[in-house]
Amino acid sequence: MSVTAKTYPVTRAAPLAEVPGVPSLVVDWLTETGSADGACGAWRSCLEAPQSNEPAPAWSDASWRESWWTAFSEDLPDETAVSACRLNLETLVTGAADVIVTGQQPAFLGGPLYTLYKTATCVAAAAARSAAGRPTVPLFWAGDDDDDLREAFAPRLFDPKRGCLVRAVAPEAENGRSVGALPAALAGAGEAAWLAERAAFDPTARRLSTLWRTAIDSGATWGRLQSRALLSFFGRHGLLVVSGDDPRLHATASPFTQRLLEEHTALADLAARRGARLVEAGHHAQIGAESLARPFSVSVDGRRHRLGEARQGTPDPSDLRPGVLFRSPVQDWLFRPAAVVVGPGELSYLMQTAPVYEALDLPRPPLLPRLFCTLEESAADDGPTAPVSAEAVQAARADVDAATGTALADALSGTFGLDGDAAKAAAAPVLARWSGHVGALFERYAAGRAGLDGRPIWRTFGDRRQERVMATHWATALWGDALVDAALEAARAHLEAGAAGRWADWRIVVGRTPGERTDG
Repeated sequence: MSVTAKTYPVTRAAPLAEVPGVPSLVVDWLTETGSADGACGAWRSCLEAPQSNEPAPAWSDASWRESWWTAFSEDLPDETAVSACRLNLETLVTGAADVIVTGQQPAFLGGPLYTLYKTATCVAAAAARSAAGRPTVPLFWAGDDDDDLREAFAPRLFDPKRGCLVRAVAPEAENGRSVGALPAALAGAGEAAWLAERAAFDPTARRLSTLWRTAIDSGATWGRLQSRALLSFFGRHGLLVVSGDDPRLHATASPFTQRLLEEHTALADLAARRGARLVEAGHHAQIGAESLARPFSVSVDGRRHRLGEARQGTPDPSDLRPGVLFRSPVQDWLFRPAAVVVGPGELSYLMQTAPVYEALDLPRPPLLPRLFCTLEESAADDGPTAPVSAEAVQAARADVDAATGTALADALSGTFGLDGDAAKAAAAPVLARWSGHVGALFERYAAGRAGLDGRPIWRTFGDRRQERVMATHWATALWGDALVDAALEAARAHLEAGAAGRWADWRIVVGRTPGERTDG
């Protein structure tokens, strides 16, 4: 990890239930203070629940555990992280600790910014529960068996060098190809090129660039690369990462998976009925008819097939991958989490699966809201707050051109004795080059102020929140490890306020978007 003296202030904004665009289901969840079905009651329950005192099924399976640790420990950034994670594993194996889980599928530059905020919330929640006398470990479930390439390559970055938003083009891949199984050389090439440019400006960007280059050169998968990047920031905090595409892990879940296969029709019907009631109440049913009808896929050579398409008969349990209906029950059966950190979409489908948990007699862990947060420029660094028009840029450039032309012609005339026309002719080619540089400089700053409300274009997206649009390692490459520290601070404040029912939106006040070096 790089050592930095930078800090970014964390400030509280509006109450989260009053933020425009927050789904009504989430508003109800946030405002039911003290209720077992509310976010505040869930967090209090998590803090107060006793330890289980016996290892969860995943940690009890020595075969899976040892193979997982061998691969996982190789992805940790240094010995400090290895020691922290090994200690966490030891406490889980003996049943002396629980986990708090969050997760996300691999995506462009670490996925949307909310991936950073979910992970920070998971780490902060585990630390708070440990401080309350219940040892707890943060665990990240990497959904690298997902095959939605469009979603994986949706996050964007703002490029200071070019002064514009950049969106990656999804690579050509076989239908059903798991995003985590994509070669890093294929899926990560664009990320690597941009990080290589940023490496000259910041040690964190340099570290990320090295991770991408090493993964590409070694033939690593894109999923493993994204996990390594996440661990480069959170490994020292003892974060454990498991792969949703790990065949040994799914083999461990086979007794539970077999029951899901046998009862899936009845369980899907329960979820469908709950979805209909959610719609009647004015909410949204996240799990559609197709996902309810075919809740499992089979993984074959890094590709997903709906169960029944890939092979006949009963598949090997290690090849089965649960869809949205059963992914969380499988996760919770394997790890018995003390809580799960979720966002709005996950809350919707987990509310829909509540009767599935009841029918399976599977305790559903408390659901905790992830940190909601926006990066802001500091007022001292902002400069003008209104968008800069093209006309204003042209006028400013004309003023500089005129003043520079006059000064240069006067210097050639007064110092070197050139007459007026000769001085202007000698100055002309130099002035043309100078004017081009000035124009590029002005346009870059204008682009950085081109948001519809006068804020940077990476700040505001109409009715879409920044955390859903911009990429995690776009931000970490620009603002470094201090940004992750600020996210952890914001997550701690988020949970502390939430314990009193005061869930809020948060702001991290960063400096202006770092541009290119001016020292040549």
